[in-house]
Amino acid sequence: QNPSSISKYEQMWDAEIALTLFKTFGTAFINMLRGSFAIAIYFTEKDELKLYTDPLSRRYLTYSINEDNVCFGSIYEPLKKCLNRKATLNKKTVALMYSDLQTMSFKVPYLTIYNEFFHLDCGECLTINIKDGTTAHNKYYTVGQGVKTLKLKSDDEYKKIFLSKYRECVKMLLRADGETGIMLSGGLDSSSVAAIAAEELFEKGKKSPTTIPTMAREVYDVTGAGDTVISVFTLALAAGATLQEAAVLSNHAAGIVVGKSGTATATVQEIEKVLP
Repeated sequence: QNPSSISKYEQMWDAEIALTLFKTFGTAFINMLRGSFAIAIYFTEKDELKLYTDPLSRRYLTYSINEDNVCFGSIYEPLKKCLNRKATLNKKTVALMYSDLQTMSFKVPYLTIYNEFFHLDCGECLTINIKDGTTAHNKYYTVGQGVKTLKLKSDDEYKKIFLSKYRECVKMLLRADGETGIMLSGGLDSSSVAAIAAEELFEKGKKSPTTIPTMAREVYDVTGAGDTVISVFTLALAAGATLQEAAVLSNHAAGIVVGKSGTATATVQEIEKVLP
């Protein structure tokens, strides 16, 4: 029986599910997980640390091994504090990453923007021997692995199976007890995700989605609008605002920015002036 189909798992936190599967199936548990994750397990008897990334490496995981310790995480700033020296930029890696103007997703294998830190690849398990600092990389998943060519009779059949899988993916990402928010970019991708998410949340008995309109009066230059939304939204949440309040505030800020030429900013006074 597939452990992920057992009803009791529906009542657990994601971390509890991963831990339960590990205790039951050992290191084979990683092949039973779906979604975005980064996992670390320390084996006391072997004095080994195993780090795992999800199949598509959506949850970025980086690490550093030095004389005093082994540190790992998804954010650089806390990791820098573990070093006994200042982190230095890897200029070659930075140049290579930003020269990929078409997709902006270029990654140098294992290298990061800092010389002292390295990242795990997609679908990878990294084993670190704590005693001597040696490492071993193991790919448990390769993109496209197990994919079979579908040969259906009609377009409607392809449509049906696509929508089924699409809905399943959205549903998995809604595993949370708190509020759910989505930032619409105006494209069909984010709009369709939002539509499916709204249906799933309604079935779970959660409140219906709130639509927040754009606040721009005149659009002169959209440069930096997305950055403004993300920064103001994050700052508002950090200050204690709800998801809806943060969305309204960031929408107003973006409306101010797009009315200016070039990469612009919105001042506190400008935001206060347009707030209802």
